Amino acid sequence: MPEIEAFRVLQEQFGGPSQSAWGSAVFLGQLYDPSDLDRYALATYRSFIGELWDRFGEDAWMCRWRRVHVRRGAGDLLHEIETSKSRTVKSATDLLLNNNGSSGNQARAAICAAFDDADTDVVHVYEIGDGAAYSGLLIAARRSTGETAILAFVMD
Repeated sequence: MPEIEAFRVLQEQFGGPSQSAWGSAVFLGQLYDPSDLDRYALATYRSFIGELWDRFGEDAWMCRWRRVHVRRGAGDLLHEIETSKSRTVKSATDLLLNNNGSSGNQARAAICAAFDDADTDVVHVYEIGDGAAYSGLLIAARRSTGETAILAFVMD
């Protein structure tokens, strides 16, 4: 389990691992090879969707799966998302920051601390959903130490 305080705060803000396919969840892990981030993100996405993955089928859940942003090193993820061409990611981010049952400032601070740190070596942002009722985003970040955080958010 990662030792990074910002990752633990992110999990406190948005919830721990879940297979609910709804709302937000944060998954923490260790990823030794940064080139494995896409594969790790996809496995986490599948885990988050849980039993609905099999009920609706992989084709349904993969129709929206696409990486819409890559960043190497530190940055300003929320600004990067705000300037994204993906309406799905922008909309999901707005809901994540403003409707998660707590202060938008706390949510914003948790995301910035987890994903914008100087020790971050790669961040990927993906669109997710079933192509019909569900849509959202998945943010995956790896620190140079290998510690990895994935924030998944699905709305209908």
